[in-house]
Amino acid sequence: MPHLRLPTLFCLLIIALPLMLITACQNKTSTNSVLKIEMNLSAFGVESDGFPSVKALINLKTDSSSCKKFYYSSEYKDSVYSLSNSEMLQIHDILKNVNIKKLKNKYTVNETDQPRSTIIFYTDIGNVIVDDYGLKGEDPLQELYEIVYKL
Repeated sequence: MPHLRLPTLFCLLIIALPLMLITACQNKTSTNSVLKIEMNLSAFGVESDGFPSVKALINLKTDSSSCKKFYYSSEYKDSVYSLSNSEMLQIHDILKNVNIKKLKNKYTVNETDQPRSTIIFYTDIGNVIVDDYGLKGEDPLQELYEIVYKL
């Protein structure tokens, strides 16, 4: 009988170990997986007619993006652009080392007439909404602004 226990235990470990590893990997990736980012830069109240408002939608699952830049002054023409492959890779790299859930919901500066960015991070475990008045929020926000808003 003792000879049967060791092979049985060994077989159970061979079956159970891969399942435990798969479950652990799935749990690790699902805790911070950003699927999509919606960014809205509002220039409302900014004392510069040349400062644009931008609405961007970045789909990280399909590596696609659509950004619309528009102005309150009719002197400037609206435009639509997409992020390059290189910019999309930058965003992937930025996000893989950040826990989006740890960002504050609100950032603000004391000055008036500043631009405001509202960002929605769509993740596989819920959404994170960040309101940044003055565009001074912590990383990765600054890096995302530089890429998407072309600051």
